Amino acid sequence: MSAILIVDPEHEEFLSSTLALEGYTIYTAPSVVTPHITKNIGLVILDAGYFGNRIAECEFLQRHREGRGIPIIVISVLGHLSKQAFKAGATAFLEKPFEMSTLLKTVESLLDHR
Repeated sequence: MSAILIVDPEHEEFLSSTLALEGYTIYTAPSVVTPHITKNIGLVILDAGYFGNRIAECEFLQRHREGRGIPIIVISVLGHLSKQAFKAGATAFLEKPFEMSTLLKTVESLLDHR
């Protein structure tokens, strides 16, 4: 199974435990700007932050060789950030609250297409 990097301080524990139960290797970090990028990450789940301030991390990840091509799921309570997230390089956008089954299907789909 692929490794997933979760950048969501608020829901890190819940997302980590749920995805680990599905068999995924989980890494967590306060930012994508960490050495975890090189640890065979197959997917990133990134909370956009309260004002969309973490969306720029999508651009950072896509600009760096180690991060290019890694699918990024951006999650946010601010649905209007979806266009900005996709423009920055997000592969998928989920508005909170969302069903865990929706997240799991999105994760599976993105990892199957790698």
